[in-house]
Amino acid sequence: MRTLRHLPIVRLVVLSVALLAIAASAQPSKVQIGALTLEKPADWYQTAVPSDERFTKTVLASNSPASQQALMMISVVPRDGRSLESLCSATRNYIATRMDGVLEYERAMTVDGAPAHTFVYEGRSEHSSQGRRKFMRTIVQKGNSFYIMQGVADHIPFANHAGTLDKMVNSVQWAN
Repeated sequence: MRTLRHLPIVRLVVLSVALLAIAASAQPSKVQIGALTLEKPADWYQTAVPSDERFTKTVLASNSPASQQALMMISVVPRDGRSLESLCSATRNYIATRMDGVLEYERAMTVDGAPAHTFVYEGRSEHSSQGRRKFMRTIVQKGNSFYIMQGVADHIPFANHAGTLDKMVNSVQWAN
């Protein structure tokens, strides 16, 4: 009889523990690449870096069906004496010539105090089977490196994920 009297309390404790576990797993987590730390949304995961991506350190993917998926690739490239403006100029040229792309907009900005530049554009993917896609590329000059965060998706999924991609860039913090 006493056991039955405590059953509602036991159920409440079990439910509370389950809800805490779900809430903890739904929290964003931190991803660190060199001096850069950013928040990975709870519904995104790290996936394999393609073998042809020499400077790419990590790839984050939305937990969506393939046709709706967005990716965020984070690369670290040596400055080799280049300025942010020279890399931005090379990026504009690459978008126009190699990607047959259309630059929608670009803006100078800072990422946690470091000078940066963001490009949003549409262009032909290097992976020809994927056709034309939408991209957001943020280049950050930090120390002797450029940190490049590139979000990519098909057109409609890009519109759905653009805010999340932007939040990831804005979540960046630099190690001292």
